[in-house]
Amino acid sequence: MKYNDKSISPRLQVDRNYNLTIEENKVYSVDTDYGLINYQFNNDSNSSYVQTLHYDNQISDEKRVHLEKNRQFLTHLQTFAETGRINIMYTAREASEVLEGFNRLGINTEEPFTINNKPTRYRIDPSGVIHEVDLESRGMKEKDWRKFGHDENTIFIIQGKEYKMDENGQLPLPEDYVHKHEQVQIINK
Repeated sequence: MKYNDKSISPRLQVDRNYNLTIEENKVYSVDTDYGLINYQFNNDSNSSYVQTLHYDNQISDEKRVHLEKNRQFLTHLQTFAETGRINIMYTAREASEVLEGFNRLGINTEEPFTINNKPTRYRIDPSGVIHEVDLESRGMKEKDWRKFGHDENTIFIIQGKEYKMDENGQLPLPEDYVHKHEQVQIINK
C-alpha cells in the first residue's frame, strides 16, 4: 500500500453483534472529518502502532493535526484491544473525544460492545467514559447495599423501574441486566 493510494479498505466499524475486530497488519478505512482515510494497524515484535496511509503534499495544517489525532486515537484503541486497559484511551484526550471516536466506529452509548470477540463487554457512557459492563452489572446485583447506609425504605430506580433490597441487602435485578450508572437513582426515605 502506498501513501497516496486512494483505494478504500474495509471500514473499521462494529458488526451487527457490536463486536469491533482489529486485525494485526491490516489496513482499514476510518471515518474522519475529511472522509474515509486508510490506516494500517501494525504489530511487530517490538511494538504496535498505527500508520496513516493517506498523504497529500497540499495538506493543510488543520487536516494534518486532525489526522494525527485520529492516528493516535487508533493507536491507543489498538493497545486497548490487545490489553483491555481502558485507561489508555484517556492518555492524551478528553472523555468527549473518546466518545466521538467510538461513535465514528458505530459504537453508541446504549449497546455493550466487545473487541476481537473477547468475552469482556464494554459500554461507553454519554460522558465518554468506558465501563466494563459485566463487572459493574454483577456488582450492582451482588452488592449488600446495607453496608452503604441503605435500608428497607430505600428505593432504587434503575432504568425506569423501581427496586427494593431483598433480605440480603441485594437488588433483584434481571439476569440480563446491563448496568448504566446514569440510569440509576437512589432515594432514601
